Amino acid sequence: SDIPAYYSAKLRFRDPDESERTGQDCFLFLWLSGVHYHPVERVFSGGFFEVPVELQKWHQVGQRLAFDGDDIFDWMVLTEDGRLTGGFTLRATRSKLPENQRADYDRYIGVQVYEPVI
Repeated sequence: SDIPAYYSAKLRFRDPDESERTGQDCFLFLWLSGVHYHPVERVFSGGFFEVPVELQKWHQVGQRLAFDGDDIFDWMVLTEDGRLTGGFTLRATRSKLPENQRADYDRYIGVQVYEPVI
């Protein structure tokens, strides 16, 4: 039996206010959850589960956004029983944490097992 899984994608968002203030493009990276592929339109969509204050004028938690495959900066599949495939930026962040903080990080994300990267 297939174990239910959650599909997420990390996208790059331009921060319009900060870009204007500094005179150069400033970006934020955010995970969208509940990602689906729509074959007819050939786009993905995902929902915001957290929106930093810098983007709250434009996006709200729960809002869905359509995006192209080329826009995906990172991706992950997390099964209900905590097995993570992908999530390369999460793995990189975790590797920089002191050993004694990694279990808390795993609990926060919901990861029990990091599947091998092929």
